[in-house]
Parts: sequence; structure tokens; C-alpha cells
Amino acid sequence: MGGPAAELLKRLRSKLLAGTITSGAAAYIWYYYQYVCEIPQLYFHPDSKVSGVVQEHCKSLFDYFRPTPWLWLADAQTLFGIVRTVTVGSDFDRQVITCPDGGLIALDWWRDSKSGGGLSPNTPIVLVMHGLAGGSTEGYCKWMCDAARSKGWRVAVINYRGCGGLKLTTPKTYNAAYTDDVRIGINTIKAEFPDAPLAAVSYSLGSMILTKYCATYDEDPEGTKLKCAVMISNPFCMSTAQRKVEIPFTMGWIYNLGLAFLLKRYVHEHKDQLEEKINLD
Repeated sequence: MGGPAAELLKRLRSKLLAGTITSGAAAYIWYYYQYVCEIPQLYFHPDSKVSGVVQEHCKSLFDYFRPTPWLWLADAQTLFGIVRTVTVGSDFDRQVITCPDGGLIALDWWRDSKSGGGLSPNTPIVLVMHGLAGGSTEGYCKWMCDAARSKGWRVAVINYRGCGGLKLTTPKTYNAAYTDDVRIGINTIKAEFPDAPLAAVSYSLGSMILTKYCATYDEDPEGTKLKCAVMISNPFCMSTAQRKVEIPFTMGWIYNLGLAFLLKRYVHEHKDQLEEKINLD
């Protein structure tokens, strides 16, 4: 087909393609602002002094949350977070701490946070807590460190027993309810920088540890030594989270496979210590 008819058909195809793209974009924008962008739901006791401070100073919590338009799905954000691991280098100075029972934990200080940079003794410090089978080299830890350091703050990641390349020197590992090692790490920081306000930021399993720590040591005469604590992606209820990730052929089930692989690798890495207490098979 040639001549005017061919030219007309070509124009129709171009208009149809442009119309399809425009309609798709309009539909996506409508869906994004109608269903994706939401005001966060806040849960707090009406008489809580802490909630009053948060509401007064964190005005953004009452505005619409607008995630990255091309990455607004939670699972997509999680997967992209794994990719971000390679987008920033690991630049830590390790401080190994021996616990009273002989176990080892470590504070990885980001980019001269501890020793240099012309920082004053009262410079704010951020302590980052990683998730299950993680460590300071996780992408979310490195990016939080980079963001905090860009503010001029000191920042360190606490590595739990056997994590982040640490040797497991006792058969004791870590779990969501065990807070003694975190207390030791926090006390170590405060002993070295007594005048510096200390905040903690945690992820996933680390959020459960931090929640338990705050609840436990709020009753301690010495207090938590934390000015504030932020828990990100906190499962809160282990049994509910477990049931959710065990539903076959869901994203949670895929995460469960990945976590199981990491835990098996952790056990294999430290089998010399663990085989004294458990049947590895």
C-alpha cells in the first residue's frame, strides 16, 4: 500500500502509540497519587510525653508519604536495596569488644568517625544495628552510615556475635530477645564519648533487639543512654512474621528461603563452636 493511504495509516499508528503512552502515564499517575501516596498511620498513647515531642517536631509524619514513583512497591524496594550494596564502598575502622563470657562483638566506625575528621567530643553519634545474618557491609547499613556522616555526625555499626566476619568464640550467638551485647556496645561508646548524644537506628531483627533493649533498660537506674531510637522494618511479632513467610510461592516465602540459606551458612561458618552444643545435621 502506497501513497496517501500509507501516509494516513502511518499517522494513525503514531497517534495510537502516543495516545496509549499518554493514557498509560495518566493512569499510572492517578493510581500513584490515589492509592500509593498515603499519610502514615501513627500509633501512640494520647498521654505519652514522647509522642507529644514527636508530633511537635516531626511534621513530615502528618504529610503524604510519596515513595520513588518508579520504585513504590515494597518488594521492589527490598530487592533494589540489595543492589545498593555495591553502590557505596565499605570504609570502616573496626573496634572489637570482648564480652564478659569471652564472646566477641564489634563496632565498625565509618570513615574516621572515631579517630579523626576534626569532630568535637560532643558530636552526635548514630549507632546502626543490622538485621538477621547481616553485618556492617549490608547496603542499608552503609547508606545509613553515609547519610549520617554527611551530616557531620559520628556513626558506627554494631556487629553481633559471629556476624560481619567476626569469629564466634563461644557457643552463644544472638537473637531478637538478647540485649546484653547491645548494652555493652552502647556503654562502650558512651564511655569513650560521654558528652555526645547517642541515637540508634535499627533494621529488621535489629529493630526487635533495639525495641527490647529500650523496653528493658528504660527501667535501669542508668537508663538506656540513648537520646532516641528508630526501628525500621520491625517484625514486632515473631510468630506472625513466621506464619507470613511460610506461605508457599509468595514473596515472603522467597525471603524465607534466602534467610534460611544465610542462617545455614552462619551455622556452617561457626560449626567448630556450635557442634559442641547442637546436632548440626
